[in-house]
Amino acid sequence: MTRLRLLLLLSCISSMTILPAQLPDSCSASPLVREHYLNSAKIIALRQMLGDSVWTDSVQVPATLYNPVLNALSAVYNATSYPERDTVTKCLDIQAFPPWAIGGGNNIVLDTVAAGVTLTYHVGWGDCPAGCIFDRSWTFLIKPDCSVEFVGVAGDPLTSEVTCSSTSDCTTKPLCLPWLQDTIQNYAAQYPDCQQLSSGIHVTLHQDFNSVPVIGIHVFIGIDASFTEFFYCNGDYIGSCQITIAGSDCMPDNVSDYFDFATDTIWDCSRPLPTAENCGVTATRTPNVATISFQLSPNPATAGQTLVQANFGVRTRGRLSVFDVLGKSILEKTFEADQLAETLDFGSQKPGIYFVRLDTGKQVYTRKLLIIKP
Repeated sequence: MTRLRLLLLLSCISSMTILPAQLPDSCSASPLVREHYLNSAKIIALRQMLGDSVWTDSVQVPATLYNPVLNALSAVYNATSYPERDTVTKCLDIQAFPPWAIGGGNNIVLDTVAAGVTLTYHVGWGDCPAGCIFDRSWTFLIKPDCSVEFVGVAGDPLTSEVTCSSTSDCTTKPLCLPWLQDTIQNYAAQYPDCQQLSSGIHVTLHQDFNSVPVIGIHVFIGIDASFTEFFYCNGDYIGSCQITIAGSDCMPDNVSDYFDFATDTIWDCSRPLPTAENCGVTATRTPNVATISFQLSPNPATAGQTLVQANFGVRTRGRLSVFDVLGKSILEKTFEADQLAETLDFGSQKPGIYFVRLDTGKQVYTRKLLIIKP
């Protein structure tokens, strides 16, 4: 009976989104937001399926179960009048914890109440592999008309161990990231020919490495070629691939004569844009944590020179490298120091975007450098 009531309440929330007499629909969200919470919606729906004989032979979570949950998650995301909403969606970016996972951590729990359903967002910290010592939670009531009410907060006070994440902004509105806007503008300036194709420049979002969001910037250089650069949400450069267009209406027939199938990434325009995996970019590390001070000054650089400064705290041996947007090495040198102060001269390089990388053997730190005309 409880399960039936839950399904009826969730179905009510789902159906209210299409009634013309309703108040402005707060259960709707952009495709990016819904994609961001899709996995959590499926996990929460899966919990309702576990132990229910109706779903014993199911091999996937049906949309009839997870779509209403996704609507409820979207309603909380849209409840911008509550500062607590910012805490759970933007700062902490809390997602549902899979029932098969071991340990503890962030989680979203759905319950039924007389007035609708509640979503309780949990954040855990302190030895979470063993189940988390501390926990704090925020509960929201989602009513059948899709309106949201903040119910309350409970648990331990937050400590410095719980920090904000930029993942939510990255995955729900990546084009709002300033570094990404700058990068796209510079690609457009460097490759004006890409405008001969209606496609131009595409930005794609992937969950490639350990479910860490990865942004791909796909640039059409001309009628037969393009490239894709891959970045983490914080702007750290991961890698790139050059692409030969081979298919649909993106190429003349004779271009196929110039393929190097051993080294080229071949792409058919009728398919989704290449991912990092397609391109052989197989980084498995998560975005770099700024454990060292690493600065480029000036940046942008107008005189063709920039000063690389880094403070490692202890004597460190590593390599300093500079790459262009196509991954071509411009400079490489080794160093051994506890502090680095190296002036790089780009006088012979064209204006554009470059990547300065410090590899200490244990971690890799990357900064984007913009060279502009004086």
